[in-house]
Amino acid sequence: MERSSDPEQGLLAKKIGGRYARNAMFVGLLCAAVILMPFDDWNLNGAIELVTNWPLQSAICLVGGPLIGTLFGRWAGKEVLINNRNAFFFSLATGFMSVLATTLLFSSVAFIGEGLLGSAPLQLDTLNYIAKPLYWTLLFASPVIVLVAGIMALFLRWARKRYFTRT
Repeated sequence: MERSSDPEQGLLAKKIGGRYARNAMFVGLLCAAVILMPFDDWNLNGAIELVTNWPLQSAICLVGGPLIGTLFGRWAGKEVLINNRNAFFFSLATGFMSVLATTLLFSSVAFIGEGLLGSAPLQLDTLNYIAKPLYWTLLFASPVIVLVAGIMALFLRWARKRYFTRT
């Protein structure tokens, strides 16, 4: 089978990768809500309180997260579909980079808004507003990222066979 060298294929690969990664981020957000439910007696009120109490951070997660996923997904789509790279590795890298970038973004907003204005030492604020959210997000999100990356890799392999190979 011969690889396509059509310049429009690169745009299609980016579009497909971005779409898959954006959808994967929405699945991850749904999984995060389910993971948080046991801490609130299997009730969605905790998730609703998060959105109402911290609207800017919630907007970053609900809107910014999928947008960040789209950007990293465009890169992964081109690498997997055009350059024939490993679909699972690039899906996994996209997942971790998207989640870490989103977490760092909303943590930074909280750090600037609350941490720098507080009376605690800077090291303690950095720990509480940057390091701890990254740690807890990685701890709980890693299994979900691996699972969703596997699913995304299957979709990317399917797209490679459907759109990017000539027989």
